[in-house]
Amino acid sequence: MYIASHLILYLLLIAAVIQDFDCMKVSNRLILTGLGGSLSFRLLGGESEQIIWFLPDIIIPVIVLYLLYLAGILGAADIKLFSVVSGFTNLKYCIYSIVFAFIFAAIWSFARLIRQGKLGLGIVNGLVYFRKLFCGNFLEYDSECEKICFSLAVYIGVLSVDVLSIL
Repeated sequence: MYIASHLILYLLLIAAVIQDFDCMKVSNRLILTGLGGSLSFRLLGGESEQIIWFLPDIIIPVIVLYLLYLAGILGAADIKLFSVVSGFTNLKYCIYSIVFAFIFAAIWSFARLIRQGKLGLGIVNGLVYFRKLFCGNFLEYDSECEKICFSLAVYIGVLSVDVLSIL
């Protein structure tokens, strides 16, 4: 059951990456399909503990990451993708996926800034933004640099957790 659920999760994440690169958006239909699929796998698994924890598993990532959405750092679809990941797995797995996704996104963004010759501008913008945050100005991050398709970072985060669990 574990392998089948992860294969479905990977297919959903690949579809999300394709949508994100294509139109910078992931459809809610795909998210709902993922949440429905994850609930189905939990019901088929039959373990009452897995079924009881389904709602907290899918809601907690949304609540925790909502502040990053308000700040303009993450998109709504990215947060919902983490919710789908947590639905197919569990909250602990999702947290590890989030950590690896942010590490990958930071490396990817850093490399893009270097390639575009905007590293200095990116660092200055980031420092100014964090200074405003610490002074109580919680506002959306306004960057002159291109945004990345974070769904790819979510996919890499999930893949990283699976690869490390095998090792």
